[in-house]
Amino acid sequence: MVDANYYMTAFFGGIGTMEVVILFAVILLLFGPKRLPSMAREFGRLTAMFRKAADAFRHELVRLDVETLTGPDDPVKPEKTASNDGPKPDDKPLAG
Repeated sequence: MVDANYYMTAFFGGIGTMEVVILFAVILLLFGPKRLPSMAREFGRLTAMFRKAADAFRHELVRLDVETLTGPDDPVKPEKTASNDGPKPDDKPLAG
């Protein structure tokens, strides 16, 4: 299995400490110190949402793969609807 650092290095190209400091300084100059915390919070929220969606997608793919290989665990059961909830016309009432 590939280490997560492999992807980070491939994506950022081995970004170093000095590059991070310069990037932070440019962002600070562009957006200012007042907007930076709210932007960081929003970035964190978006990252969490993206991670949740990616995990849900991955789990669904695995579930479908397993279901394809082994078959569904529970056969599809018909859902109750208003048309099949009540007694049928040919049902006789219980004698009581």
